Amino acid sequence: MPELNVADLSSRRVLLRSLGLLERRDRRNILVVAFVQIFLSGLDLLGVAVIGVIGALAANGIAQQSPGDRASAFLELVGLEDASLQQQLGLLSIIAVLVFIAKTLVTLFISRRILFYLSRVAARMSAQLVTRLLSSQLVTLQQKTVQEQMFAVTSGVATITVGIIGIIVTLISDVALMIILTAGLFVVEPLIA
Repeated sequence: MPELNVADLSSRRVLLRSLGLLERRDRRNILVVAFVQIFLSGLDLLGVAVIGVIGALAANGIAQQSPGDRASAFLELVGLEDASLQQQLGLLSIIAVLVFIAKTLVTLFISRRILFYLSRVAARMSAQLVTRLLSSQLVTLQQKTVQEQMFAVTSGVATITVGIIGIIVTLISDVALMIILTAGLFVVEPLIA
């Protein structure tokens, strides 16, 4: 494994070098998890859309007007077009809450799994580093202090895997969420976006 010197690296280079320390299979697994988390952003979009329909129904109900075209289409989609306004608002509120709870629980489960996975990767990397360290020449061992070597095989590896890569996966999914929500807003109401 190449040595990682973070003293003179930018954030992008640190990320690329950190990913470079992983095996190809590990990089692929992390990419799959990132895409799953991005896909889960669609549940947030669905929840926000349901909240938007609730707002439109409530505003039209107060003004005693019929729902707009989009709200009517959504009500037909979920089979609530013949229900009373109170029933529509109540059931849509329950749907919105359930969507947000489901997204949160699935995200929590996936985040825990990825952090446990990254911890196992860190343990494997630490074992490989210890093996290389113990099989190296005495002159090589004496080039770094004991503290530097201990940090490299313990906390340093954990920082790279869980600290850098784990946070980047979460950051990517959060940025994707913002992009998806903004795109959804542009589709529904371009003037507000």
